[in-house]
Amino acid sequence: MTYPPPADPDGPAPPSGPPPYPPPYGSMPQAPMQQYGGYQPPPRELPRPVHTASILLFVAGGFALLGGLALLALSTRVRGAVVADGVLVLVLGAFEIYVGIQLRRLRPWARAAALAVASTAALLQLLAVLGGNVPSLLGLGLDAAIIYYLMRPETVVAFRRRFR
Repeated sequence: MTYPPPADPDGPAPPSGPPPYPPPYGSMPQAPMQQYGGYQPPPRELPRPVHTASILLFVAGGFALLGGLALLALSTRVRGAVVADGVLVLVLGAFEIYVGIQLRRLRPWARAAALAVASTAALLQLLAVLGGNVPSLLGLGLDAAIIYYLMRPETVVAFRRRFR
């Protein structure tokens, strides 16, 4: 009977631990760890004022879409400027939602566009309030809050960092 030769003290060590079995059925394979080098962008954290401003843009855009649909429904009885107003408010509401999405992605142009659309909507809401439409105070408050959050120092720094 022959025995295997003794292990070489300077040779490779025998494998330790459990033998490598294949992963169980249905499990996700793990991505290999990236070695030295390679570019991995740092995780982008959305500043709190940007998050709040984007949500307020979604809410303001939703209200504008509802208002535009209401104006178009009213236009079946009244023609002329009401149809144009309804289409204008629908386009403004859709653009507010689009800018809110791009603001969350920290697009460089999104802060300027959000400030422009919120200022335009605030001006329209102010004209409506001066015309006697008291519920437009809600939209005016939303637009003022959007402008406030977009002018916060954290927001300015977050978008300035994107240009570098």
